[in-house]
Amino acid sequence: MHVARLHAGRVAHAAAATGKPSLAQMVGKLRRATQAPMGKARKAAEQHPDDYEAALAYLNEELARLGQEKAGKLAGRTANQGLVAMTAGPGARGVLVELACETDFVAKNTLFRQLAQRTALTAMLAGDFDTSASTASLHGFASRLSEAALLDAPLLELPEVAAATADVMTPMTTVKEGVLDAISKLGEKVTLGRALLMNGEVEADNVVRQVAGYTHGGSDASAGRLAGLVLVEASSAQAMDSTRFGQVSEALKPLGRDLARQVVGFAPTVVDVPVDQPDADASTALLRQPWLRNGDITVATALEQFANQHSLQHVRVLDFVRMTAGEVASA
Repeated sequence: MHVARLHAGRVAHAAAATGKPSLAQMVGKLRRATQAPMGKARKAAEQHPDDYEAALAYLNEELARLGQEKAGKLAGRTANQGLVAMTAGPGARGVLVELACETDFVAKNTLFRQLAQRTALTAMLAGDFDTSASTASLHGFASRLSEAALLDAPLLELPEVAAATADVMTPMTTVKEGVLDAISKLGEKVTLGRALLMNGEVEADNVVRQVAGYTHGGSDASAGRLAGLVLVEASSAQAMDSTRFGQVSEALKPLGRDLARQVVGFAPTVVDVPVDQPDADASTALLRQPWLRNGDITVATALEQFANQHSLQHVRVLDFVRMTAGEVASA
């Protein structure tokens, strides 16, 4: 053992002397960048022992090929498990993205969860997607994103992961390549499901709008089995200066989150009972439901109290969406 350690030390010293990483160092760096299996990373390092970038390109091509092969073999399977990833704000924009898999075991995997979260971040920040296909909410503030366009978009990295791997060159990949990579590593069918964008942005000096979100049934606050988005608006009789605007915005954040929790937990189907249908079932109308913070009052009363407390003309829910992973099985 002493001889082996001495040899390893000499190899590392020789690598440092020449300025080139040892094979073991390159393998470690490749695995940090790709999360590839040891055998695949070692093969790439052996193919390009003096060129990390070439080794990384080789490894990514190999992983993509394996993912494409596995995707073809698994195409006939049903994916009715998964996660809904949520990104909301700042401001009046939010996204829900469904990523489907075959088993609950894979849905709990860190790689799978991060892919769902990265795809939601991509949908939120990477640019405009076709939303002309259909609306996805009763009041038209949420639209179905084009899954084809989203698959072709560059897959953004989570900020905390990007910071932790800042010293490792990671090539830009698309969402589709990320899905194939997950298939090759997880061994299950993985597909992009529904993707919804809620957009309530408005230019008015007396109005503050926010989209808030909530997820349930996951290990992270931004991805779960259930997820919801709520668009809430606060208005004042007079124009708000920047200080007042900031104060109202901060006050709305916890209210919006509670409203999103209400949507996820109580499963309303409409904001309120239609005026022309006074006898309609009020139990599925969000504003008529018992407020989760105080069951003795309704959601509508809670909004009125909030408006009075903060000297606002009104506070109202403009729209909401709720999504459950696996509602529409991917076959």
